[in-house]
Amino acid sequence: MLKDTFYNIEKTESVEDTFRTVVKLNDSHEIFKVHFPGNPITPGVCLLQIGLELLNDKFERDLRLIKAKNIKYLKVISPVENPIIEFVIKYRIENDLIIANINIVRDETVFTKIEATYKGL
Repeated sequence: MLKDTFYNIEKTESVEDTFRTVVKLNDSHEIFKVHFPGNPITPGVCLLQIGLELLNDKFERDLRLIKAKNIKYLKVISPVENPIIEFVIKYRIENDLIIANINIVRDETVFTKIEATYKGL
């Protein structure tokens, strides 16, 4: 939905139950023109969607978010100041559920923390 328009994947690495994906935000995307003009900020819902899309790619299936237990927006993400961000996703599988802890970072800065449960379709 947002891949290849709102963001592009630069690289992905996987080790055991964790994968790291570096994404580049497209600061000229229409969303940034309205959120907010002259001071673009990445909407939280877009960060949730990117996390979902990365999990869909990882597990090669369509997942749906069924529970967001804990979401912490710690620092705004400007596509101008921080066009490159990294999604660090640690997951576990329980029955037909994927429980994921998603940290959105750049270097030492943590922008967002998400703890969510997804179900496969």
